[in-house]
Parts: sequence; C-alpha cells; structure tokens
Amino acid sequence: MSEPSIITSRQNPAIKLLRGLLSQRKARQREGLFAVEGDRLVGEALRAGWPVHTVLLRRPARDEHAAESLATDCRQAGARLIACAADVLDSALDVDASVDAVGLLHLPQGNAPLATEGPLAAFVLEDVRDPGNLGAILRTAHAAGMSGVVLAGHCADPFSPKAVRAACGALFRLPLVAVLEPEAVRTVLPRARHWAACAGGGEAWHCVDVRGPSALWLGNEAHGLSDRAVELCDGRIHVPIAPAAESLNVASTAAVLAFELLRQRRSAAAAVGPTGETL
Repeated sequence: MSEPSIITSRQNPAIKLLRGLLSQRKARQREGLFAVEGDRLVGEALRAGWPVHTVLLRRPARDEHAAESLATDCRQAGARLIACAADVLDSALDVDASVDAVGLLHLPQGNAPLATEGPLAAFVLEDVRDPGNLGAILRTAHAAGMSGVVLAGHCADPFSPKAVRAACGALFRLPLVAVLEPEAVRTVLPRARHWAACAGGGEAWHCVDVRGPSALWLGNEAHGLSDRAVELCDGRIHVPIAPAAESLNVASTAAVLAFELLRQRRSAAAAVGPTGETL
C-alpha cells in the first residue's frame, strides 16, 4: 500500500470529521458528506458510480487482499486515501465490529429523478422516524424494482449510519425525492394512483389492481398517516392480518405492498405473448 503515513491520533481532523458525520445530521449537511462503514458498502458505492470524497483505511487491515483491491478501486475513482491505526479508526465508528474501510461520500445535490423503466411504482413515506425502518424500506423498494421513494415531512435522515447500513447498498441506486408537505407529492407523482396504507381500513391490498402507475403511502410508526395525507390519496388499503395481531411494522408492511405489486405486474407480463398477444 502506498499511503505515506498512518494517523495515530484520535484528535486528527479526519477522525473528528468522521465522528461528526456519524453522529450529527447538521454536520453531514454542513460538510456535504456522509459516512459509509465497511469495505462492502464502500465497494457498492463505487460500483454504483456514487462520488466518493475520501476513504479511511484500517491499518493493519483484517483482510489485506480485499483492502488492497478496494484501495485500487478508490484510486481509480479519484478518491483520497487515508490510512488509520486500527484503534483510532475503531474509536470513531458507529458499529461495534471493526471494519477495514470507511468512505466519506458526497451528499446528493437536490432530488434525483425517479426511474422511468416500466410503470411507475413509488413509496411515499410520511414522518417515518426510525432510520432502521427507513433503510429497510429503501432496501425493499430497490429489491422490488420500484421507481424510487418520496420522503414527505420529517422523516429520518436516509444518510445516517443506521439507515445506510439497513439499506444495504440500495441507497446508492434508488432515486430519493424529499418534500416538506404531503401536498407536494401529487406534483412529484402526477400520473400515479395514490394508495394510503391504513391499519384495518380500506380495501385488502391483494384485491387492488396496481398494475398501472402507483404510489404507496406509509406513515409514522406510532401514528400512521396524517389525515391530510389520507385525503390526498385516491383510496385506502390494508394488509389483512390475523384477528389477534395488532399491526405490522412499517418496514414489514412496505415489503408486503411492494412484492404484491411486483407479483401483479409479473403476472400481467407473463400473460402477454412475445408478439403482444394475450395468452
């Protein structure tokens, strides 16, 4: 490895910066950066073409071969490399286990355009506060091939360390749009049919036709969607559960909604022959 020196002080500016990015949303916004812990996630960001500012490398690395390969990829991407003594890097991390690399990545500038391949399908999240839930929903949306996710109101920061870990790389490939008020969602998704997920209310999800452009609204973990958000939607839906069960976690609900939507669209596609005829 060709790094000229190794950081051995916990007061080094790079370590202080890392600590701030991992702990404070204001620091992330001020610096225009967020932190990604672990060589696997750093590698995912590089493969997705996400702009990487700096990568801090653990010395000695737990896996020297993988660390060398990642360092080569970072150099090719133009990222700055900083070597850190193992105990110094470990002291700043948000995770319990030691990792060989931490990436400092650029925050996106503004909202990303939603994916346009196939019929639109997007989650709309209103005031989802838990970063683990938010990250899990992003992971689900990406796995189900959805067009993107709209964050309405005061959601958790998708670039917080817990959300980044829970998203498992989906953050680097899934378009995100943030709006302050739920009314703005209809402007972002003007052609979609909007469905409000409400515990026990509205139509059973598997009975709803979502083969066309669809926006699936999910609300706060404790209070659900606001009355205004429900009013803005075209209909209410719910996931049928056992009578004695209270409710599903918001991330679990998102998974059920996303993969029922995907099932319907795959079934519709399978019913059409290669020349467009109905089978």
